[in-house]
Parts: sequence; C-alpha cells; structure tokens
Amino acid sequence: TGQNVLDVAYNVVKDNKNRLEKIPKAYFKKDSKVFAFFAPTYSDEAEFIVKEIENLIKSKNFSYKDIAILCRNHYLISIIYEVLLAF
Repeated sequence: TGQNVLDVAYNVVKDNKNRLEKIPKAYFKKDSKVFAFFAPTYSDEAEFIVKEIENLIKSKNFSYKDIAILCRNHYLISIIYEVLLAF
C-alpha cells in the first residue's frame, strides 16, 4: 500500500473518538489509485466494492493479494463480508 492510501484512510477515521491515535506510515513508497464512490446504502456500497474486485481480477492485472478493503466501521465490513460470501 502506498502512503496516499494510508493518508486517505487516516483522514476518513481521524475524527472518530473511539479510534487509536496512530498515524500510519507506508513500508513501501509505491503509490496506488484512490477514488471515492458514494452509494445510497451500505448494501449498494458493498455490491459496488465486490463488483470492482471481480473486474480487477478478471482484468488479469491484479490478484487477490493486491487488493485491500478499508472500512470506516465494523457494520460496513459485516455487510461486505456477506456480499463476498455470495461472490
């Protein structure tokens, strides 16, 4: 993961009062693409994420080890998990 991904992740959670105070630093200097997608529901967001992963894998330019899902809360990860199971 590039530092830009970690910076975006930190900015998403920095105002969460229950988080640990830690600013992540990248081990590797490689940058990665970051983009935002706004969905009307958590389910729509989860389905979008899983479809994007499927497209990346089908492109043969990525493998599962190249992909990470960063979530702003535990509720969303449980929904993504359920959609991934159906995948």
